[in-house]
Amino acid sequence: MDAPGRSGAVEGEVGAPAIAGGVGLAIAGSPFLKYEDFLVEKLGGKGAFKEGGREFDGAFVDKVTGRDTWYEAKSGGFWQSTAKNPDRLREFFSTEGQKTRISRDRGVDFKVISENQIPEEFTSWFDAKGIPWEVMSND
Repeated sequence: MDAPGRSGAVEGEVGAPAIAGGVGLAIAGSPFLKYEDFLVEKLGGKGAFKEGGREFDGAFVDKVTGRDTWYEAKSGGFWQSTAKNPDRLREFFSTEGQKTRISRDRGVDFKVISENQIPEEFTSWFDAKGIPWEVMSND
């Protein structure tokens, strides 16, 4: 099977994504999966899939650019808890850098979508790395 976005069609393996920087798995009915489900419904496309040894939270075709886009979704207190833990912060930046490289190598866009405001510590890093980000509330 082609990677999501390769042929213009978004395909993917739906699974339980890792949460909070890879700590544990989201459980059915959890707020993490509810936000990811909201994004699939709002953006279209598919939910979680693996590519290049990394798990992406979803994929869709951007209505403005027409480009296939893979994304990382964050909700709840992720930003605050990650900012407080230097090891977790380092791991998050490393993982998102890898996801950016994997998606670019496959000719698709990558972005971070958050349910809540993203602290400047993170947005500055995203901007420096050329990783688009946006806040999309589940209201």
